[in-house]
Amino acid sequence: MATVQLGAIITKIAGSIGGTNFRRHRASTVISNKTSGGSKNKLRNNPRLSQLTKVIQGWSSLSVSDRSAWNTQSSNFQFPDKFGNMKNLTGRQLYIKLNTQAIVGGLLGVNVNTLSSTTPAMTNVSVSTYTTSSIVGSVGGTTVAGSLLVSYEYLFNDAIAPTFKRRKVYSALVLNPLGSFSGASNILDFYPKAVAGDKFRIYLQTINASGFKSAMQYVEIVLS
Repeated sequence: MATVQLGAIITKIAGSIGGTNFRRHRASTVISNKTSGGSKNKLRNNPRLSQLTKVIQGWSSLSVSDRSAWNTQSSNFQFPDKFGNMKNLTGRQLYIKLNTQAIVGGLLGVNVNTLSSTTPAMTNVSVSTYTTSSIVGSVGGTTVAGSLLVSYEYLFNDAIAPTFKRRKVYSALVLNPLGSFSGASNILDFYPKAVAGDKFRIYLQTINASGFKSAMQYVEIVLS
């Protein structure tokens, strides 16, 4: 379904109508034919996506008072829509968004009565070792409870912009305070043909106990 913003005429559109996709970029709208199907590796890239259905169904099992609490909290937080405009979600939308993000961060059961948008701040992000057998990095930060989400992307060239579709979720580490992260076998699971000289981008993002995510940072490495 497409999202349309009207003026005297249609001024903005994003989404799908019939067999046509409308994608908005900063200065233009790209129109393309709609395709069906998806990646067979989607769940392998991020196994927690299979839990999304449980989150959506979880709303119907909430008590009346809990739903009311989510509806009340929804007025306290805003998120950008497809056009970049900040808006409030409904209580149900907020419940699904935060609980889904919490699952990605390895956390469960967002408490509606203690929602906070304060996320662990990342400082001094670095990767000290990056070979085909060992990747070790560290990130400093505050003692706010949360998780560090680590994901990798193989770079085909130096001009690739960050996208979720190309990223492989490595792990969500509960670090409080933030500290070191490591792993290379996971990269080789996703990219078994990776060799010295290949370029990767390591994405880091924190998620707090309420499911709110920090701004993303990344480090580019060349395997040795």
